[in-house]
Amino acid sequence: MRKLVENLLKLGISVFLLWLVLHNVDLRKLWDYISSIHIPLYIPSVLIAMTAFVLSAIRWYVFIRAYGLDITVWEAIKFVMIALSVGIILPAGAGPDVVRFLYGQKKNRHMRAQLLSSIFMDRFIGLTSLIFLALVGIYMDVKGLETIKRVIWLILAGFIITLVFLLSEAFDRITLKIFGNIQTLRIGERMEKFVKTFSMYRENKAALVLCFFISLTMQSLFGLSVYFIALSMGFHLDPVKAIFITASVNFITMIPISFSGIGIREGAFVFLLGQEIGREGAIALSLIYYFTTILAFSPGIIFFILEPIREKD
Repeated sequence: MRKLVENLLKLGISVFLLWLVLHNVDLRKLWDYISSIHIPLYIPSVLIAMTAFVLSAIRWYVFIRAYGLDITVWEAIKFVMIALSVGIILPAGAGPDVVRFLYGQKKNRHMRAQLLSSIFMDRFIGLTSLIFLALVGIYMDVKGLETIKRVIWLILAGFIITLVFLLSEAFDRITLKIFGNIQTLRIGERMEKFVKTFSMYRENKAALVLCFFISLTMQSLFGLSVYFIALSMGFHLDPVKAIFITASVNFITMIPISFSGIGIREGAFVFLLGQEIGREGAIALSLIYYFTTILAFSPGIIFFILEPIREKD
């Protein structure tokens, strides 16, 4: 019941934000932008976005290999695509990560702590790269980002401090002191296993660095996807600017206060690009970008049909 209320609240927030964004918008002009897409220029945006999602799976696979989990590259790609497809009907947040865990633990039931850690670190590095790109965009004078300079600095500092803490022995001591003696549902035992998984990164920081650069490449591809979408609509954005703005939008969209980021995404594009391509153009770009990402990971629907979460037995 509590989860239902929470989801309804997020859906309500999305509807309210969409109303704010679409208020006083020329709907005919908005539709003209959407319907006038030049398909040959639009197709590359879908292929680029699909490549970005494949890179996302490869980033996770680096952590999978570091832990010695029984998941192949192809399985990692399938699980990521399935998780994103299922995530369409889930509120923004950890829903797709839960789906990844459910698929990954099928052959790794004895290594669930390691699997959970791989997903956590994969998401954490992804968020860190988004903030880093937004910060670089600020110092490259990308218009619109300078107004949130201090906020991005604080968030990035918080992520770096958190990562340093997770990789320190202090994290082990504090966590085990709080949860180590709890026997209910074997919480203490489970937390001890989970804590031990992080010690791997103290000796294998190369995995973190590699995943960070994979993530930067992945987010750059999303930016290029937006660039081609804009080009197909008749807008000529600076491709470098498109990369930094898209990274900022992707980060803002991950804030779990709306349903699948709807409303927040459109507002962010209007805030960052509204003056350059117009309010209607920014909203149209946002809607097409959302549709493009869905199209890019849509093979996950086929994978889900062929390999459902629940096993037949």
